[in-house]
Amino acid sequence: LFSLTKKKRVKGQKQYFLKTIFYNYGKNAILSLRTFKYYFLIIVFFLFGLLLDFYASFFFLFNHPFFLLHFTVTIFCIFYFFFIKI
Repeated sequence: LFSLTKKKRVKGQKQYFLKTIFYNYGKNAILSLRTFKYYFLIIVFFLFGLLLDFYASFFFLFNHPFFLLHFTVTIFCIFYFFFIKI
């Protein structure tokens, strides 16, 4: 950030200066979002599935097929992301 602020401000190129800052920050944000997206999806899927599991368990007492499916998928996702990706 400090090296970016020292960039060619002598000639009065404020437009160029702002453009480079937004381009660099945009590139970094897109790259970080691309990796963060999968973790966010897994966290959301896990939490939403847990809610549905508790909802289903009150009526079916853990014999509901969706509960078993979600349980296996979440375990697979956690295993895949924490043991294979890292």
